[in-house]
Amino acid sequence: MSKPGISFLSESEIEAIHEASLRVLERTGIKVMSKPALDILKKAGAKVDYETGHVSIPRNVVEEALKMAPKTVKYAARNPRYDFVLNKQETHFCATGGAPFLLDWETGKRQYSTSEDIARFARIADYLDHVDLIWPLGASSDVPAPVRYIVDMCTGLRNSEKHFEGDSTTGKEAQYQIEIAAAIVGGREELRKRPIFSHVICTLSPLCYDKGMTEASIELGRAGIPVVVMPVPSAGGTGPATLAGTMVVSNAEFLGGLVIQEFSSPGAPVVYAASVDTIDFKTGANMPSPENSLMHLGLNKIAHYYDLPIEISVTGGTTSKVLDTQAGYEKATTILTHISTTPDIALGMGGGWSPHDICRGVSNW
Repeated sequence: MSKPGISFLSESEIEAIHEASLRVLERTGIKVMSKPALDILKKAGAKVDYETGHVSIPRNVVEEALKMAPKTVKYAARNPRYDFVLNKQETHFCATGGAPFLLDWETGKRQYSTSEDIARFARIADYLDHVDLIWPLGASSDVPAPVRYIVDMCTGLRNSEKHFEGDSTTGKEAQYQIEIAAAIVGGREELRKRPIFSHVICTLSPLCYDKGMTEASIELGRAGIPVVVMPVPSAGGTGPATLAGTMVVSNAEFLGGLVIQEFSSPGAPVVYAASVDTIDFKTGANMPSPENSLMHLGLNKIAHYYDLPIEISVTGGTTSKVLDTQAGYEKATTILTHISTTPDIALGMGGGWSPHDICRGVSNW
């Protein structure tokens, strides 16, 4: 039986955004802060300026990367019963958080999150049937910053049998994380067959690629680890004020990341991601808005146009200042709208990026 869905963009509008994205990559170009990535792009056929890091990517290079990218991606887990495949047929929910602060549910006080908080959330997410994978709900602020993401990953894998999705900020950090996961599953070749973790690599909007995260993504791709390329432009801030313009920037940033991944390791598993938002022009702060949902719905359709797996932020906007019924209804409505386009992974179960979205020891869902 077919499922009801929402179609936000027409076929001609999708093609217009695709064409505009290709023009941005070729005419405006991107800035890449990693020399190894610049070498990869130059070899692929891009025009590279090593002094400034500016790269112009021709259309044919992008099209070749799209051909090389796998159309389905396997997400394995420590327990094989929790394995699943991203094939654009079913939405899988990811328990997420990421905020450095939380509210202690017993005292009501705002404080830094710790590795113990991540462990507690991981155990809760592991228990919930409707959660398919976990991203650390909080941050290990109790350990030195250079090892924080490694501790997050170890804590998540130690306290859950489900797939872990995390972060890397340097190539060396990614190498350590790969070795840890390989030790768990029985070696690098087994990890390549059954990747028990994936990583999100964010671009620096507009159209920039950080040295550390880019080199981490290259290491992960070569090890067969799924990489989620996640642009995060804000309409009116780090992206154009128009929704279509911000979608073009987001899509171009993804395609630039895809080119780096596929030409560094042909056939590397890459997931299309979208986490765009809007800003309050009075304060410059990000804010929840209906426009966020419209852009996510559109980018989800573009990912389907490319026939790529997609991960989308469905955290759900709310104007409530506390965790109350209003917050629940508003978040639920936003999430239901987003999943109507069947993204492979929906981020947002358990909280969002604002401090009041997460409470110690319990999920607000």
